[in-house]
Amino acid sequence: MHVELLDEQTKKQKRFFFWRVDKRMWMTLLVISILLLSLLVLLLLIFVVGRALAQTAADNVHVTLNYVDIIGPPATSDGRSLQVELSFHTSYQARTDSDIKKTNAKLSFQDSEIGVASLPARKMKKGVQDYDIVIGTSMEVTNIAGLASMSSELINRKEIFVTGDADLDVKAWGIRYPGIDFHRTIRVAGMNENREFPPKVNSIVLEECSSEGYIFEINATIDNVSQLGMRNIGILNMSVYYETENVGYALSKLPKLGLPRGQSNQSFQMIMPKTFSTKRTFLKLMKGIMSHHAQFYIVGKNPFVATTTLLREALQDFNLSVLHTDGMDNVRINPKCTLISLLGRLFD
Repeated sequence: MHVELLDEQTKKQKRFFFWRVDKRMWMTLLVISILLLSLLVLLLLIFVVGRALAQTAADNVHVTLNYVDIIGPPATSDGRSLQVELSFHTSYQARTDSDIKKTNAKLSFQDSEIGVASLPARKMKKGVQDYDIVIGTSMEVTNIAGLASMSSELINRKEIFVTGDADLDVKAWGIRYPGIDFHRTIRVAGMNENREFPPKVNSIVLEECSSEGYIFEINATIDNVSQLGMRNIGILNMSVYYETENVGYALSKLPKLGLPRGQSNQSFQMIMPKTFSTKRTFLKLMKGIMSHHAQFYIVGKNPFVATTTLLREALQDFNLSVLHTDGMDNVRINPKCTLISLLGRLFD
């Protein structure tokens, strides 16, 4: 009798994996299993598929550079931190609003890291977006030689390419997704040695012609066609060549203006010490001006070009070709520097 009762109970039980349970328990375990499986699928969707969607959205953000401005020199002579203003044009299509936490981007040129820029937190709106972003931030230069190489290429070439890498911490659908990779190679228009729009001399004034040398005031229009500007970088001390001969140095008279993007009027004080060689070069210079062909070069290869190491290295390959072709039309000589006194000082 007892055996028959056990057989009857066993027949009423159902197998659930490795266990045999009654029908009610079996239904309960089945519902729990379905709920757990649904939760697992949901978590899979949130953390795996959601991360994949966030990564895909990041990959589809189109970014181009509008400009980058260096705003002032480093705080100390050997400082490596630059204040910069970056402007990008960005376009994308997003399924949801998202928040991106503050992060750092590594900047590289020709596979060599040159610095790290801090990027502020941002809100990304859903839908089709197309707009400009302006970011004021700091950049810590980690490789001065790499920065000098990039500056040289930017001065001499029509364009260069800079790579940026960042790990984004994105919050979307109420969930955080750290470690979203953002990698972009950005085109930066270069100066191309000012070939497209050569500098134009507006005026040359011979201010002094003392026994110690000559001082010229030169005003020129310079068109910086690159996407890099330098503002408020202090007084620059450039070497000056007339044709192939070093004749002295030029001090920028507008330190707050710097070398901005686009067209600007620049003023230099050119100091030409009186030596035997500069006397001879001065005659050549005056002859070149009067014959409508005076070729000057203002170059940055000078240990005193700037007061900070970063700017000195960045300007080493700066070479501004200035051709004066207007003869004496825009040349003025201080009345104290009469032709007789000039000749007298040349041959004393």
